[in-house]
Amino acid sequence: MNHVLMTVAQTLVLLGMLGQRSAMATGKKGEQDSSPHVLFVNVGKAVEPTQFQASVSNACIQAQVKWRTVSVPETTVEEVVVSREKQSAQWGKGAVLVVYLVNSPKLPGLLNLPGQCSLINIRALRTDNPSEQVYKVRLQRILMKGVGYAAGVGGNHDPRCVMYWKSFGIDGIDGTSSTFGPYAFFALQDILSAMGGEAIFNAER
Repeated sequence: MNHVLMTVAQTLVLLGMLGQRSAMATGKKGEQDSSPHVLFVNVGKAVEPTQFQASVSNACIQAQVKWRTVSVPETTVEEVVVSREKQSAQWGKGAVLVVYLVNSPKLPGLLNLPGQCSLINIRALRTDNPSEQVYKVRLQRILMKGVGYAAGVGGNHDPRCVMYWKSFGIDGIDGTSSTFGPYAFFALQDILSAMGGEAIFNAER
Protein backbone atom coordinates (compact mmCIF):
# COMPACT_ATOMS: atom_id res chain seq x y z
CA MET A 1 0.00 0.00 0.00
CA ASN A 2 1.23 3.47 -0.83
CA HIS A 3 1.35 5.70 2.20
CA VAL A 4 1.63 9.46 2.07
CA LEU A 5 1.63 9.83 5.83
CA MET A 6 2.75 7.64 8.71
CA THR A 7 2.16 8.29 12.37
CA VAL A 8 5.24 9.05 14.45
CA ALA A 9 4.89 8.74 18.20
CA GLN A 10 7.08 11.70 19.00
CA THR A 11 6.46 15.28 20.00
CA LEU A 12 8.61 17.38 17.75
CA VAL A 13 8.81 20.94 16.60
CA LEU A 14 10.02 21.14 13.06
CA LEU A 15 12.66 23.80 13.18
CA GLY A 16 16.40 24.47 13.26
CA MET A 17 18.76 26.63 11.35
CA LEU A 18 17.03 26.12 8.04
CA GLY A 19 18.65 28.86 6.02
CA GLN A 20 17.39 32.13 4.68
CA ARG A 21 13.73 32.82 4.03
CA SER A 22 12.30 33.53 0.64
CA ALA A 23 10.20 36.61 -0.05
CA MET A 24 7.10 36.81 2.09
CA ALA A 25 3.64 36.16 0.73
CA THR A 26 0.44 36.58 2.72
CA GLY A 27 -3.21 35.79 2.50
CA LYS A 28 -3.91 39.51 2.91
CA LYS A 29 -1.67 42.06 1.23
CA GLY A 30 0.48 44.18 3.49
CA GLU A 31 0.23 41.99 6.60
CA GLN A 32 3.17 42.17 8.96
CA ASP A 33 4.96 39.20 10.54
CA SER A 34 3.48 40.15 13.93
CA SER A 35 -0.09 39.63 12.72
CA PRO A 36 -1.34 36.15 13.70
CA HIS A 37 -1.22 33.69 10.82
CA VAL A 38 -0.42 30.13 9.77
CA LEU A 39 3.05 29.81 8.26
CA PHE A 40 3.72 27.30 5.47
CA VAL A 41 7.33 26.32 4.83
CA ASN A 42 8.34 24.90 1.45
CA VAL A 43 11.42 22.84 2.31
CA GLY A 44 13.90 22.24 -0.50
CA LYS A 45 11.32 23.28 -3.12
CA ALA A 46 9.16 20.28 -2.29
CA VAL A 47 6.60 22.02 -4.51
CA GLU A 48 7.24 24.45 -7.34
CA PRO A 49 7.00 27.91 -5.69
CA THR A 50 4.10 29.31 -7.74
CA GLN A 51 2.09 26.12 -7.28
CA PHE A 52 2.91 26.14 -3.58
CA GLN A 53 1.48 29.64 -3.20
CA ALA A 54 -1.70 28.74 -5.05
CA SER A 55 -2.16 25.49 -3.12
CA VAL A 56 -1.69 27.21 0.25
CA SER A 57 -4.23 29.84 -0.71
CA ASN A 58 -6.77 27.18 -1.68
CA ALA A 59 -6.07 25.18 1.47
CA CYS A 60 -6.86 28.19 3.67
CA ILE A 61 -10.10 29.27 1.99
CA GLN A 62 -12.55 27.28 4.11
CA ALA A 63 -10.90 28.13 7.43
CA GLN A 64 -10.68 31.82 6.38
CA VAL A 65 -7.30 31.99 8.08
CA LYS A 66 -4.48 34.38 7.26
CA TRP A 67 -1.34 32.73 5.96
CA ARG A 68 2.24 33.34 4.94
CA THR A 69 4.79 31.24 3.03
CA VAL A 70 8.56 30.95 3.15
CA SER A 71 11.09 28.65 1.49
CA VAL A 72 14.14 27.03 3.10
CA PRO A 73 16.75 24.77 1.50
CA GLU A 74 16.54 21.77 3.82
CA THR A 75 15.91 20.42 7.29
CA THR A 76 16.69 17.25 9.24
CA VAL A 77 15.00 15.52 12.14
CA GLU A 78 18.00 16.39 14.31
CA GLU A 79 17.28 20.08 13.76
CA VAL A 80 13.65 20.05 14.73
CA VAL A 81 13.50 19.40 18.47
CA VAL A 82 13.21 22.93 19.84
CA SER A 83 10.90 24.91 22.08
CA ARG A 84 8.03 27.17 21.12
CA GLU A 85 10.21 30.10 22.10
CA LYS A 86 12.84 29.10 19.54
CA GLN A 87 10.17 28.57 16.91
CA SER A 88 8.86 32.07 17.56
CA ALA A 89 12.39 33.45 17.37
CA GLN A 90 12.86 31.78 13.98
CA TRP A 91 9.55 32.65 12.33
CA GLY A 92 8.15 35.51 14.40
CA LYS A 93 5.50 35.51 17.11
CA GLY A 94 2.76 35.97 14.54
CA ALA A 95 3.33 32.46 13.18
CA VAL A 96 1.03 30.72 15.64
CA LEU A 97 1.09 27.46 13.64
CA VAL A 98 3.76 26.23 11.25
CA VAL A 99 3.27 23.64 8.50
CA TYR A 100 6.42 22.23 6.87
CA LEU A 101 6.12 20.53 3.48
CA VAL A 102 8.96 18.22 2.45
CA ASN A 103 9.66 15.74 -0.32
CA SER A 104 12.40 13.48 0.97
CA PRO A 105 12.93 9.74 1.59
CA LYS A 106 15.19 10.69 4.50
CA LEU A 107 12.39 12.27 6.53
CA PRO A 108 9.32 10.70 8.17
CA GLY A 109 5.94 10.85 6.53
CA LEU A 110 4.38 12.86 9.35
CA LEU A 111 5.66 14.66 12.43
CA ASN A 112 3.38 16.61 14.76
CA LEU A 113 3.58 18.90 17.71
CA PRO A 114 -0.14 19.62 18.25
CA GLY A 115 -0.81 23.27 18.92
CA GLN A 116 2.48 24.28 17.34
CA CYS A 117 3.51 22.66 14.05
CA SER A 118 3.43 19.71 11.68
CA LEU A 119 5.67 18.29 8.97
CA ILE A 120 4.15 16.45 6.03
CA ASN A 121 6.19 14.48 3.52
CA ILE A 122 4.67 14.40 0.01
CA ARG A 123 7.12 11.90 -1.46
CA ALA A 124 4.33 9.47 -2.45
CA LEU A 125 1.90 11.94 -4.04
CA ARG A 126 3.10 11.22 -7.59
CA THR A 127 4.02 7.53 -7.33
CA ASP A 128 1.04 6.50 -9.47
CA ASN A 129 1.71 9.17 -12.13
CA PRO A 130 -1.49 11.18 -11.53
CA SER A 131 -2.71 13.92 -13.82
CA GLU A 132 -1.80 17.46 -12.86
CA GLN A 133 -5.37 18.09 -11.73
CA VAL A 134 -5.36 15.04 -9.45
CA TYR A 135 -1.99 16.09 -8.02
CA LYS A 136 -3.27 19.63 -7.45
CA VAL A 137 -6.24 18.33 -5.45
CA ARG A 138 -4.05 15.96 -3.43
CA LEU A 139 -1.66 18.76 -2.59
CA GLN A 140 -4.44 21.02 -1.36
CA ARG A 141 -5.80 18.25 0.86
CA ILE A 142 -2.35 17.49 2.24
CA LEU A 143 -1.88 21.15 3.19
CA MET A 144 -5.31 21.21 4.83
CA LYS A 145 -4.30 18.14 6.83
CA GLY A 146 -1.13 19.96 7.82
CA VAL A 147 -3.12 22.82 9.31
CA GLY A 148 -5.37 20.37 11.13
CA TYR A 149 -2.49 18.36 12.58
CA ALA A 150 -0.54 21.47 13.59
CA ALA A 151 -3.62 22.77 15.41
CA GLY A 152 -4.13 19.44 17.17
CA VAL A 153 -7.23 18.39 15.22
CA GLY A 154 -6.86 14.65 14.75
CA GLY A 155 -8.59 12.17 12.49
CA ASN A 156 -12.32 11.55 12.68
CA HIS A 157 -14.89 9.10 11.32
CA ASP A 158 -16.44 11.37 8.69
CA PRO A 159 -15.40 9.87 5.31
CA ARG A 160 -16.06 13.16 3.50
CA CYS A 161 -13.84 15.21 5.83
CA VAL A 162 -10.26 15.88 4.77
CA MET A 163 -9.26 14.72 8.27
CA TYR A 164 -10.91 11.30 7.85
CA TRP A 165 -8.83 8.85 9.84
CA LYS A 166 -8.45 6.40 6.95
CA SER A 167 -7.31 9.01 4.43
CA PHE A 168 -3.58 8.54 4.91
CA GLY A 169 -2.75 6.79 1.63
CA ILE A 170 -3.30 7.95 -1.93
CA ASP A 171 -6.57 6.06 -2.26
CA GLY A 172 -7.81 7.54 1.01
CA ILE A 173 -6.90 11.07 0.01
CA ASP A 174 -8.55 10.69 -3.38
CA GLY A 175 -11.67 9.22 -1.76
CA THR A 176 -12.40 12.08 0.63
CA SER A 177 -13.14 15.75 -0.05
CA SER A 178 -11.39 19.12 0.13
CA THR A 179 -13.43 20.25 3.11
CA PHE A 180 -13.24 20.16 6.87
CA GLY A 181 -16.31 18.30 8.12
CA PRO A 182 -18.17 19.54 11.22
CA TYR A 183 -16.05 17.52 13.65
CA ALA A 184 -12.84 19.09 12.34
CA PHE A 185 -14.09 22.52 11.26
CA PHE A 186 -15.51 23.76 14.56
CA ALA A 187 -12.59 22.37 16.56
CA LEU A 188 -10.14 24.06 14.18
CA GLN A 189 -11.96 27.38 14.36
CA ASP A 190 -11.95 27.28 18.17
CA ILE A 191 -8.23 26.47 18.30
CA LEU A 192 -7.31 29.18 15.79
CA SER A 193 -9.40 31.70 17.70
CA ALA A 194 -7.78 30.73 21.00
CA MET A 195 -4.29 31.03 19.53
CA GLY A 196 -4.64 34.14 17.37
CA GLY A 197 -7.93 35.78 18.28
CA GLU A 198 -10.11 37.29 15.59
CA ALA A 199 -6.96 38.81 14.04
CA ILE A 200 -5.96 35.42 12.62
CA PHE A 201 -9.05 35.29 10.40
CA ASN A 202 -9.66 37.14 7.15
CA ALA A 203 -11.93 40.17 7.32
CA GLU A 204 -14.46 38.43 5.05
CA ARG A 205 -15.11 35.77 7.69
